[in-house]
Amino acid sequence: MKWLKNDDGGSMSVEAAMVLPLFLAFTLAMISMVMLTMTETALDSAVTQTAEQIAAYLYPAQILFTQIEQSKTVQSVEKIIQAIRDARSKLISGEQTAQQYEQWIPEPVLEVLESEINIRTNAETIITQAVQEQLNKLLTKIVALYMNPYVLSPKHLKVVDVVLPNLISKQQMYVKITAEYVVKLPLPFIHKEIRITKTALQRAWLGAY
Repeated sequence: MKWLKNDDGGSMSVEAAMVLPLFLAFTLAMISMVMLTMTETALDSAVTQTAEQIAAYLYPAQILFTQIEQSKTVQSVEKIIQAIRDARSKLISGEQTAQQYEQWIPEPVLEVLESEINIRTNAETIITQAVQEQLNKLLTKIVALYMNPYVLSPKHLKVVDVVLPNLISKQQMYVKITAEYVVKLPLPFIHKEIRITKTALQRAWLGAY
C-alpha cells in the first residue's frame, strides 16, 4: 500500500508539471489579447479625437490662409501667427472678449497650421520628406495629449502620415492621420513586438464649402 501511494504522488507531480506550463501559456495569451484590445481601442480614440479637433479649427485657419495668400510674404506669416497668440492670451486672461474666430485656435493646432502655412508660402504645393516628418512629429505630440495615460505611453507612439486640406484651393477637404503604436507582449524569454496602426479620416468644415 505504501508503494502504491508513492506511485500516485509521482503521477500527480508529472501531470502537474505538464499542465502548469500550458496553464501559464494560456493565461499569458489571454493577458496579451486583453492588452492588444485595450491598446487598439485607446489608440483609435486618440487619433480620432485629434483629427476631429484639427478639422474643427480649420475654418478659422482658412481665414488665416486667405490673409497670407493675399500678402504672399513670410514676414506676414510670422506677424499673423503672433497676432493670434497675443489675441488668445488676452482672451484667456479676460482682457477682451472673443471677436475673431482665429482667437480660438489652440496652441498645438496653431503649431501644425504654422508649419503648413510655411509649406504653402515657401514651397507652394511641394511638400518635401523633411517637412512631412516635421508634421508627423507635431501631430505625434498632439495625439499624445488625447491618449489614455493608463493604457498608452507616448514613447511607443508615432504618427506616420498626415494629410491636411489645402485651405487655399479648397481641395482635399479631409484631415487624415495615421499613427502607429508598438506593443511589447508580456511573454517570457520572447521579445515580441506588435505594431498597431490606426487611421482617422475627418471632413473639415470650411463654411459653405
